[in-house]
Amino acid sequence: MIHVGVLGPVEVLTPTGEPVAIGGRRPASVVAALALAGGAPVSSEALVAEVWGADAQPGAVDTLQSYLSRLRRALEPERGAHDAPATLVRASAGYRLDPRAVSIDAVTFEQEVLEAREIVATGDDEAATQRFRCALGRWRGSVAEGADLGERGRAAATRLDELRLSATEERIAADLSLGRHRELAGELEPLVAANPTRERLHGLAMLALYRSGRQAEALAAFRRARTLLIDALGMEPSRQLHDLHERMLAQDPSLAPPVDDLLTDSAPRGPGGGRVRATRDPGPPRRRADDPPASVAASAVEVPGNLPAAMVDLVGRDDQRRRLVDELERSRLITLTGAGGCGKTQLGLQLARDAASRFAGGTWLVELQSVREADGVLRSITQVLGVDDAPMPDLVEDLAARIGGRPVLLLIDNCEHLVDECAAVIGDLLRRCPTLQVVATSRQTLDLDGELAWRVPSLSLPPADASLDQLGESDAAALFVARAAAVRPGFTPSEDDAATIAAICRELDGIPLALELAASRLRVLSVEEIADRLDDRFGMLRSSRRGVPARHQTLEAAIAWSYELLRPPTQQLLARLTVFEGPFTVTAAEGICADPQLPAEAVLELLDDLVDRSLVQTVGEPIGPARHALLQTIRSFARSRLDAPAEVALAAAHARWHADLADAAAAELTGADQVRWLNLLHTDHADLRAALTWSLEQGRVDIALRIVAGIWWFWLQFGHAHEGAGWLTRVLACIDGTSDLDRRRLAWATYGAGRLDGAEGRTVAALDRLERAERLAEEVEDRDLMVLARARLAQQRQIRGQTDAAARTLAAAQAEGSEDPWVLAGLSDVAGHLATATGDLTAAAAAFEASERHYLDADDRWSACLSRLGWAWVARRQGRVEEALALHGQNLATVRELTRSAFDFVGLARDLRGVGAIASGVGRDELALQLCAASEMLRTTGEVALTPDERAEVDEVIAQAEQRLGASVAAQVQATGEALTADGALALAASVVEELAPSAAPTSAGGASPASTAGPSPSS
Repeated sequence: MIHVGVLGPVEVLTPTGEPVAIGGRRPASVVAALALAGGAPVSSEALVAEVWGADAQPGAVDTLQSYLSRLRRALEPERGAHDAPATLVRASAGYRLDPRAVSIDAVTFEQEVLEAREIVATGDDEAATQRFRCALGRWRGSVAEGADLGERGRAAATRLDELRLSATEERIAADLSLGRHRELAGELEPLVAANPTRERLHGLAMLALYRSGRQAEALAAFRRARTLLIDALGMEPSRQLHDLHERMLAQDPSLAPPVDDLLTDSAPRGPGGGRVRATRDPGPPRRRADDPPASVAASAVEVPGNLPAAMVDLVGRDDQRRRLVDELERSRLITLTGAGGCGKTQLGLQLARDAASRFAGGTWLVELQSVREADGVLRSITQVLGVDDAPMPDLVEDLAARIGGRPVLLLIDNCEHLVDECAAVIGDLLRRCPTLQVVATSRQTLDLDGELAWRVPSLSLPPADASLDQLGESDAAALFVARAAAVRPGFTPSEDDAATIAAICRELDGIPLALELAASRLRVLSVEEIADRLDDRFGMLRSSRRGVPARHQTLEAAIAWSYELLRPPTQQLLARLTVFEGPFTVTAAEGICADPQLPAEAVLELLDDLVDRSLVQTVGEPIGPARHALLQTIRSFARSRLDAPAEVALAAAHARWHADLADAAAAELTGADQVRWLNLLHTDHADLRAALTWSLEQGRVDIALRIVAGIWWFWLQFGHAHEGAGWLTRVLACIDGTSDLDRRRLAWATYGAGRLDGAEGRTVAALDRLERAERLAEEVEDRDLMVLARARLAQQRQIRGQTDAAARTLAAAQAEGSEDPWVLAGLSDVAGHLATATGDLTAAAAAFEASERHYLDADDRWSACLSRLGWAWVARRQGRVEEALALHGQNLATVRELTRSAFDFVGLARDLRGVGAIASGVGRDELALQLCAASEMLRTTGEVALTPDERAEVDEVIAQAEQRLGASVAAQVQATGEALTADGALALAASVVEELAPSAAPTSAGGASPASTAGPSPSS
């Protein structure tokens, strides 16, 4: 195994101990940055920042790649050119040293310190001190001596230096308990001189001297310690150190026990009796996958305060920690808000620890959980700061005097049940004390001037079917795994566990408390059993840990704490909002949740209260009205507060509301306001599904018919053809024999079913549905619908090979005519497809051009894109490549302009294929492969199958690329294209159009020749 050392000058050793030449100062800095990440991936950008910092030049990334390549060769000199590296590997998030092939002395040091601490807990001091000595013996100098460290590296070095000193203290404590006080007295003298503010070292030195019979020197050591602490920190020694001094004066025989019992029995006291940070440092928790943010590295200098030592690591939140520490430079009051169990308190504590070195007056925790009286807020603050002996009217004055001009940070935890009192006290203190800053945690804001309200979100979630690698990129999954390992030592998720853990994280909304409670069940359940039992999450997610606040012992209690603080009308609205499956608008809440007991005009104020208390979240929408949502866990809790009759009434109101929405959408989806309506339906899709499900289950076919008749065009345009066809089939199957339904609506629903069947390639079903739609249109005397149904019948007959019948059917539709430009556009579109199929490409181009013009006259810019697709297809086959590029470019610009919350996956995928085919034709194989691969991913999302001609075109592009690039390179390029987002693929295609437009010329490759005249993909 390769050894990398950074606990001293950077060194790399072969498995036999031979040094590896790694180059000069900067290559050494690259090695140091990777090693200090402890095997976690480091991005190229982060490596450049570490090595070059502000001096980074535009070519720094290329230079970095050169360093990495040389380093790989040095680490694995015998690796073949095409073999995957085993030591310095490329991860999804950057580069990392693989711990399976590389040992890092810093990581080993941390592991050995942790093992030593575990041994201490067993009482075996001899074994513990040996393990500490082994760990400390790995240090050869300062961290990465001789290399340049960036911000992350310096933070890691600070943390390692602190751990080294803490481990030294703990080793000395273990040695003292073994009676080695004489040798330790001499060792401690230079340590104390080098670290004059570490109170524990002073205490250890005093005890070593005292036990060596040097009582006068021990007492003098206390006096020196007191002087140093007062000069450096402006504070008296802790109560523990004073007690040790007094017991030495009294020659207390109880000084014989181990030192741990003397110095760590409780948190020390600061000025006025307030608690300060404990001098016993438990050291850092287990190393996370990432280094802590550099900007929040813990200071090695202790300051006054009463913050409890961290018992477990704060998983994730690194970016929030950085930003919050920065915000403390600008904001005197930060309120951390969020739902119960989201981790406000833990984040607040970590923020206070991260920023502690800035506050010479101390960082102080004030806990309000058990406070119930209004005056208890001020009393709690003054008790912590040691001024609680004054009469109530004088408390604020005395408190302001105690704070004086020193920078002080107060962390006031759990303000929500006394929010008015907290606001009054905190506001008064901030006005009186200009050097005071406050971090408050509350489920609602304090609403004070200058307050920065910071919503603490749930942890980031893994994808639904996450792989093991993807699991590691999720903070929610990282927390679950970390807590699982704590209750089941050695727990390591397998690839088979990954998707199940992802499902648990997603079902629990990434709420830290819920994930910790779920992980604790691994004592008796498997991962699969936990996932299976989440339907009864409130029964299962309970904690038996001692010392846990009551509101955190169960998930239900955490939410009930907030729920019980609500007024009855607000509780009622929260329960009713559970009827929504997805994000909802205020208007929808007013329309569905209101009744005589809860008037519509009251909903806005009540909803605002729920958002303020973090029980409802406002979600960002790129277009349209503001929307709000409930976490699934809160929905489950609040829904249990609904009785059965109320639940039924709500579901009915919800279904009627969405039927009204579909009715309104039907007239808007093909007009000037179509973008807003398409995006609105996209956002409301989950609730439309729920309304359809309820309507069919309850036999309310009339409501279901209104919905499917109103939104089938949305399903077709936004790539939900398969789902839409399924809903229409179910609804229409329920209608047979029913005569009291709206026949015009039934006719349009039947036509929509035919269009969706056609998009799915089910021509027989499409023909049947379109023939029925034609008859129903004649019955209700809807001439435009009859013309459209007849035209699309012609298209499906052509696909079935019935060329003559298709021509006659289209002619009959054209003979009927229409004054509606949208209907004329549909006729021209079908004419273009039929002309293409018969090889009349000139007529086809004219027809598609006319179709585009008519759609634009009707303000249907989405459908105009489909007409251009047909026109571009024909242009490519006629060798008019520049014209085809221009048409695809128009489509891409339109999609970018119109899209807000989703893409027209059907049309966009086809544009990508078209541009890719043109790129292939001019020898740009890598671009062609990326676009075709991205198109395939979007097509899969859009549920639309490729036609034989489209498949042949894609196969030709791939074959050309593999021939010219080689199969291995082509596969890598395709993988790059598959990873593109829709937005990224759109941007790539637009850039290709811009690049190729002036120079594109027809060749025989990539489908630019007129080899195929079978026609473009049907637009259905």
